[in-house]
Amino acid sequence: AAQWLREMRESHTELDTEGYTVLIHGCAERGELQEAEKWMQEALTSRKSDLQCFATMVNAYARATAVEGADRWLSVMEKEHLRPNEVIYGSLISSSRDAQLAERLLQRMRDSKLVPNVVNYTAVLTAYGRRGDFHKATELLEEMRQAEVVPNIISWNALLDSFVKGDGNATRCLNEMVQTKMEPNVVSFTSMIDYHSRRADPEAAELWLLRMRSLHLRPSAVTFTAVLKGYAKTGQVDEAAKVLRRMALSQLPLDVVAWTGLLSACAAAKRWDVALCALRWMRQLQVSPNQITHQALKRMGLR
Repeated sequence: AAQWLREMRESHTELDTEGYTVLIHGCAERGELQEAEKWMQEALTSRKSDLQCFATMVNAYARATAVEGADRWLSVMEKEHLRPNEVIYGSLISSSRDAQLAERLLQRMRDSKLVPNVVNYTAVLTAYGRRGDFHKATELLEEMRQAEVVPNIISWNALLDSFVKGDGNATRCLNEMVQTKMEPNVVSFTSMIDYHSRRADPEAAELWLLRMRSLHLRPSAVTFTAVLKGYAKTGQVDEAAKVLRRMALSQLPLDVVAWTGLLSACAAAKRWDVALCALRWMRQLQVSPNQITHQALKRMGLR
């Protein structure tokens, strides 16, 4: 982008609206928000800022979870008499990693007399799910129903995720989902397994895995890793190792997250025998350790 800009300036070619948008996007991708601000201000001063240009700037702050910056540029956009359409609002809401900003964008969309769809609502539900705010997520699902927007399986799974991470009553949430004739999928069952593993109840997690298989749903690597986490949390290292073997037999990838879960359990239980065996197998599969893996190995005096 810098080379392209130099060539344009050397040829005395002025930046157009599309050029400014490209530059702002490039800065945002590198996390250089101040540089993006500089180009946005220049576009604004030279009267070459359009709806897409503003949306790119707001999106940069939305992805960085910088609520104030996103709000500020939305206000400037309105002063310029530019109003985002459904597509732009949808993109901004989906990019927002902050639940508060996502809901604020949803409200702005309503205030603009635009009608949010299931994708917009689900994006906000997902943001609440990430931080385990099941109270807000439940309220939002009710708002969807009142607006006659029917939640889909992704909406329900986002709600379920909020109960799992927020230590709410995930079982009741799943039952409510089933009562609406929505069939749970692999993601739903994986969430329930994770819910019980977080509560140090691997036996309950295994029951949900059996129930999942009885419905002819194939567990994913994430599903098995959630089961492993339950055994690791209760110090059942041998059972955790068996989960890895089950993953291998199911021809699922043994990723660094699964290995780290086992090695962390080994470190806590001081099971050097299992740790050494796991480390050899991990190296044979050429799985690169991450920072958490290194921390577990360091606690055991292994490298």
